[in-house]
Amino acid sequence: MQPMHVYEVRPRKDHRGVDLISDALPFGRLWYDGPEAVSNAIGYAMHGSRSHDAVIRVYDEAGDVIETHEHKGEFKEPLSLCFEIGSDDFPVLFQIGLKSNMRWRETKQYFRDAWRETTSEIKLERRNEMAVRVGKPAPEFEGEAWTKGAYGPKKVGLAQHRGKWVVLFFYPRDFTFICPTEIASFGAMQKDFERENAVVIGVSTDSFYTHKAWFESDPRLANINYPVIADTGHQVSGAFDVLLEDGAALRGTFIIDPEGILRHMSVNELDVGRNVNETLRVLQGLRTGELCPVDWKPGQSTLTTFDEWLAKALPRLSKQVLVDTTNKLQTTKYSAGQIVFEQGDAPDRFYIISSGEVEVIRRKRDGSEKILAVLHPGDYFGEIGLLTEARRNASIRAKTDLELLAMSWDDFRKVIESSEASRKDFADIMRERLAQT
Repeated sequence: MQPMHVYEVRPRKDHRGVDLISDALPFGRLWYDGPEAVSNAIGYAMHGSRSHDAVIRVYDEAGDVIETHEHKGEFKEPLSLCFEIGSDDFPVLFQIGLKSNMRWRETKQYFRDAWRETTSEIKLERRNEMAVRVGKPAPEFEGEAWTKGAYGPKKVGLAQHRGKWVVLFFYPRDFTFICPTEIASFGAMQKDFERENAVVIGVSTDSFYTHKAWFESDPRLANINYPVIADTGHQVSGAFDVLLEDGAALRGTFIIDPEGILRHMSVNELDVGRNVNETLRVLQGLRTGELCPVDWKPGQSTLTTFDEWLAKALPRLSKQVLVDTTNKLQTTKYSAGQIVFEQGDAPDRFYIISSGEVEVIRRKRDGSEKILAVLHPGDYFGEIGLLTEARRNASIRAKTDLELLAMSWDDFRKVIESSEASRKDFADIMRERLAQT
């Protein structure tokens, strides 16, 4: 009679939070770590019962059965192989059914194909989970490092450099040919990196004592003052996906910003050294926060643009604030004689004149009006009402055809708060204009 297998699919932790998974995963017991993993566990159970009929029971955290599945085995012969793959933190029970009339060569090939298919899926899943991506948080790391003049190894990690840029570079081995040229180049340019608020950290999979023996004996490395991590456990090189099968590391270069976000990565094969000047150039470009064209160098123009009238009106704003603010400006047009706003209106916008002229008008009680000023391109108005939170104390009328750049009260307030110098400038202007009223 065909035997019946019973598979239990249970949660990783019970309702008390107790971990139910022991080091030895018993036959027929699978676990899931979240709702999306239940179907995966059921699939593994069905695959595992290919040679037998099976009942698959899914339990909740309280230990109650919430699903039951019956599965008919694909093979009628009882011969099967069962084994566990994975690691302590990711065990997978896997069973394949074998036809009894298979020849031994066919059986071995069938086993290899099943093993390769399952393990490759797990490796792909783990690789996707651990992939290093630009624009995402960089892997946290810490390791023992050789540092010039230090007694013994020193702990170096990403967390201790929050608030600074980090240039992390990997090289294959100590006592090699290309590596000392790269290491010396980073050393010669260390001051340049420091001027960009960056720290340099080297990494190889050699031991601390190998680092010490090499760096303290090779005259080319006599001026290296940055730390070099001894990644003998391969945690750092593995996390950044530069570890080779022989235990060496590829020539990987990673630039991490002060918030821990990976902003640049490049990886060379072992035979080609990297260009450290290019690493510095990329860092300098990233720090501008602007659009840097091909071969851009510090001091050259970028492709990032901002409104020139905004820059004229608010000359003490940083370039990045000008760029951000330009994207928030709204263009409005008026014909000659049109009123932009009336005296007594509630303030809601700040205006910069980009073309044309306006008249500033004060209306008297008898209905007559007095022209207080004529404003030209580059001049601005509307800030007094916003800063004092009082109603408009004058009317604005287009003297000619007019084009204005308008900014909302919230955006105007954020711009002023972003610059101490601009805040002081507007405070002085406000006192001056109020004294004239």
